[in-house]
Amino acid sequence: MTTLQLQTDISQSLEAIGHDSSLLERAARYLKRLARQATSDEATMSKDEFFARIDRALEQESRGEGIVIDSRESLHQYLSNL
Repeated sequence: MTTLQLQTDISQSLEAIGHDSSLLERAARYLKRLARQATSDEATMSKDEFFARIDRALEQESRGEGIVIDSRESLHQYLSNL
């Protein structure tokens, strides 16, 4: 489903329960919980956080602290050591 289709589906579902305030309250609590999970996901980061991580990696690389993978063999060796 596309985002637009999902938004339409959610809107239609909310309209269907719109007459029952207790169902709307449950839906609101659930959506808030989903929103918290989405913002607390460690895999997500802001644009500023992303560029800060790149800056830190470049600083580490300039100090010689990075790992250089310049061929398939070095990549294979690195992955084998994990």
